Amino acid sequence: MTTFKKVAYSLGSLGASLPAQVFSTWAIFFYVDRLKLPAAWMALAWLFYGIWNALNDPLFGYFSDRTKSRWGRRIPYILFGTIPLALVFYLIWIPPFTAANLLYLFLYMVLIIFLYDSLYTLVILNWTALYPEMFPTLKDRASVSALRQVFGLVGIIGGVALAPLVYGSLGWPAMGLIFGTITAFSLFISLLGSKERPGYIGEPLNILPALKFTLLNRSFLTYVL
Repeated sequence: MTTFKKVAYSLGSLGASLPAQVFSTWAIFFYVDRLKLPAAWMALAWLFYGIWNALNDPLFGYFSDRTKSRWGRRIPYILFGTIPLALVFYLIWIPPFTAANLLYLFLYMVLIIFLYDSLYTLVILNWTALYPEMFPTLKDRASVSALRQVFGLVGIIGGVALAPLVYGSLGWPAMGLIFGTITAFSLFISLLGSKERPGYIGEPLNILPALKFTLLNRSFLTYVL
């Protein structure tokens, strides 16, 4: 595996960490403090979101493991899911409703965060799944892991420190557009370093035991409730 391919693949970590950090840090502030959505409504939405966030990992992993295409099992989800992910991330920050229409604002937010989380899981879960397939040796995994951490840290810093500078000077829609574009760009670049190994087929995920484990996991229930 060449250095270029390692760096290209690892750049996807920026596309994974940047939108996640912006969303987790600023979405509640944006809807509650700026748009005046009642905190109780937001808490209810976050409860639904937390449950779906936990369930969609094994669910989408199940479908990914069973995907068959000329591009492989993982790459199609990254290739065709990145633009919708960036678009939905942008839509988070341009709601068509205000506090004058609280119910519609709430329903819009719930729909958008469900779409965002679904697309984020589809893309990033498959990007992450390429890591053990592409880098079977400890040496390669160590070097790529270090690169992923560097790009991931850049995304975290950008999401926490740069976001307020951007929305403070350009507005929330511009922030969503800029960070969504960076997300898409970094994930597309990661495809230049991505290649599936046809012979690498792990044991398919059994969806029912996975969902049962998730729903009966005390740590998960404590986190959500």
